[in-house]
Amino acid sequence: MIYLLISDSAFFEKLNNEQKRDCRTVRQPLNLLPEEIKAFINDTKNEVTKKERALAYTSLLSGLHLFYDIGDATLKKDQHGKPFLVTKSGEIYLKNDREIHINISHSEGVSAVCISNEGKIGVDIQAEIEAQRAERLEKRFFMNLNLQNKPIDMRIFACDINDEAASFVEVELDSVGDVDFTAKWAYAESLMKLYGRGFGDLSMINNEGKCDELSSGKVNLQKIKTNILSYKTNKNYTIAVSIM
Repeated sequence: MIYLLISDSAFFEKLNNEQKRDCRTVRQPLNLLPEEIKAFINDTKNEVTKKERALAYTSLLSGLHLFYDIGDATLKKDQHGKPFLVTKSGEIYLKNDREIHINISHSEGVSAVCISNEGKIGVDIQAEIEAQRAERLEKRFFMNLNLQNKPIDMRIFACDINDEAASFVEVELDSVGDVDFTAKWAYAESLMKLYGRGFGDLSMINNEGKCDELSSGKVNLQKIKTNILSYKTNKNYTIAVSIM
C-alpha cells in the first residue's frame, strides 16, 4: 500500500463533526521522534522551516506506527540527502521481508509524506508559484519537459499534529487538470527525489521522456508512474507522487 500524509492544521478547522469522528489518532506522537530527528528539526533558525520539519517527521513516524505497526525505526540519509528507514542498529528496516520506502516534502507551512511498501517513492508539495516568476522559470527549466500524469492507487490522509496527538482523516484529492508551471515543478521535483537527486540534475529528465537508465545519467520515465494532485486549503498547492 502507498500512503500520502498531508499535515495541515488549517484543513482540520473546516471538518464537520462526522468527519472528526472518523479520525484515527496516535497519542503523544512526539515521543516517537528519535533524538537525532529532533536535533535535525531544531537545526535551523528559520521558524517556518522548523515547523515544517516537525510536521513532516512527526506525521511520518505516526503514520508508520498507525498504518504499519512500526515503532522501532529511525532514519538515515544517503549521500544525496534522501531519507530511508533503518533499525536501531542501523540496518535497512524490513517489514514482512519488504523494505518500507519513504519520502518527505514541505512548502509554506504544509508538509507531505509518502510511505510505500510497493516500490521506491518520491513526493513533492509546492505552493502555487505566482505567474510572473513561473513564466521566467519555465523558459529556463521546462521548455522540453513532457509531463506524465497517471493515477496511483494510494490512500490519502490529512493530518493534524499537536503535542498530545496526531490525528488522521482519509480524504480524496483531484488530479491536476490544466497543467501549469507549479505542476511541472512538483513533477520534476518528485522524480529527482525518487532517485535521490537534487534539482540541479534536472537535465536527467528534460528530454521529452525518452531516456536511459540512471547509470547513464538519465531517469527512465517508462518505469515510473507519477500522479499530480491538487490540494486546496488556505492556499493552493500541487502535490506530485512518483513511484518506481
